[in-house]
Amino acid sequence: MVRLAIGIDVGGTKILGGVVDEKGMVLARARRVTPARDPEQIVRMIVSIVEELRRVAAGPYEGIGLAVPGQFDERRGSFVRIANLALMGFPFRSRLEEALGEPVRIENDTNAAALGEWRGGAGDGHKHFIYLALGTGIGAGVIVHGRLLRGAHGAAGEIGHTVVEKDGPQCPCGNRGCLEVFASGGALARRAAELAELRPDSLLATWKREGRGVTASDLFHAADQGDAPSREIVDEAVRYLAVGVNNLIELFDPTVIAIGGGMAQLGDRLLSRLAAAIRLQRPGSPDVSGRLTQARLGDDAGLVGAAAIILQRGDL
Repeated sequence: MVRLAIGIDVGGTKILGGVVDEKGMVLARARRVTPARDPEQIVRMIVSIVEELRRVAAGPYEGIGLAVPGQFDERRGSFVRIANLALMGFPFRSRLEEALGEPVRIENDTNAAALGEWRGGAGDGHKHFIYLALGTGIGAGVIVHGRLLRGAHGAAGEIGHTVVEKDGPQCPCGNRGCLEVFASGGALARRAAELAELRPDSLLATWKREGRGVTASDLFHAADQGDAPSREIVDEAVRYLAVGVNNLIELFDPTVIAIGGGMAQLGDRLLSRLAAAIRLQRPGSPDVSGRLTQARLGDDAGLVGAAAIILQRGDL
């Protein structure tokens, strides 16, 4: 009999659910818009997704796993840190279990995406694998000897809040010079706004006057077309990102680092620049840039990984 689990990926704008088999195949899907910042509404929306998936599941499932963007305290059953969802201090697990009538497992969303890519994506077959999420923020899910590295408090892999410039700008986390303030999608947008003010004749300034929100894709495309301010922003971000990736390589020696998150959509425009920057920072050392690849599962990574928490309960 095929083993099944339900995986739910809870994000700030959408909630994705799926019935997933032991090979990481998504057999059925459901999607909802994340409710306004009301924890009880979030619970009700998750319940509606699970009820829909229960109806269409091809057989009995073994449990429900959730991927959520935060640091979950297993003992308390609540979040001690969470982004973009009004769940801080809310008894999330107990309310869900009460509403669903069965236990649930909760994992950080980046860790879950790492498990998803490891089971059926870019990390398949690799015992030492890192999923690097690049979006509004930066995080990493780390697989070592075929096991997810969670840390003592569930906070392992927070590469975005490692310091890459000791006197750099202050990060919302309280540190100065974090990787996230230089190389995330949010950092690119902030830097674009700053240069638009300093260079009123630039393409960035034109975009600002038009009221256009500048994306990482806009900046990379403009850099490729020779726009100097955009190239300056991109080159700086990639240089710092290469520092972060080199640190991951030195710490964990993975065979593959898969780039996921919103910025992964840049594809080779990002990967080729990042590989070149990594080589420049490692003169005389073996070339490790070939370990970089693009994540494969896209939006499915989190829900596949959430289901993997159930299906490989004793092995993660």
